[in-house]
This record gives sequence, C-alpha cells and structure tokens, in this order.
Amino acid sequence: VAELLSQGHIPVIRWNKVHHEFLVGTSSDTPYVAISHVWADGRGSTTEKGLPACQIDALVFAIQRLISTGAFWIDSLCVPEARNSRGRAIGLMSKTYSDAQVVLVLDSGIHSCSISAPREEKPLKVLSSG
Repeated sequence: VAELLSQGHIPVIRWNKVHHEFLVGTSSDTPYVAISHVWADGRGSTTEKGLPACQIDALVFAIQRLISTGAFWIDSLCVPEARNSRGRAIGLMSKTYSDAQVVLVLDSGIHSCSISAPREEKPLKVLSSG
C-alpha cells in the first residue's frame, strides 16, 4: 500500500478467501467500491493493524453484491500509519471517492432509519450521520 501511494496511485484491495490474504492493486487497474464509514461504529484501523476477519467477511460480501471485481478501498486498510504515506493517502482521498464506481456509506445512524420512516426523517439522518 505504501509503495503504491509513494508512486501516486490509489491502492485498492481484494480479499483472497482461499489464501486468506489481501491482493493489492491500483484503482487504475480495476473498478472498485470506496467505503465511507464511521470509526465509532467499529471499523476504524490502519493498514498495519487491519480489521477482524468477521468485518472483512461482511465487507467482502457487501462489495461483491455491488461490483463483480470485489475490489475496494477503505481507509482502515488503505491509509497507513506512517506519516508520509498517510499524508499521501489523505491527499488522494477526494480522487479516491470520485473515481470509485460505487461509494458505500456504512453508518449505524443511517442504517437504523426505517424504510417506513417519515420522508423528512431520512435526509436528516444522512445530514446528521457520523
């Protein structure tokens, strides 16, 4: 991830379930899903620390329903702790989201809004998320 960032690329990852490892590529190689999430909902981390296997499985399941490549970007796995790499990743964040084929927003506040909620409540949940 850090090497790709140092070359100005946006890293995207795919989960290889057979070998239990991430395959890292660039956003220019494959369509991907960019995931926006609320750290307080339990998905906050860094490239070096990773995420629990159960969360990876849930993310991969959701992503594969959205895009056939299964490729995705999430800050918890694609933004390193190291200052230089972290700065590069943050500098590319706007491009990361705008270049994504799909942006998936994971927010427990939005998720808790019932589909049958009053019409006025839905945009308020989005505006007050995070």
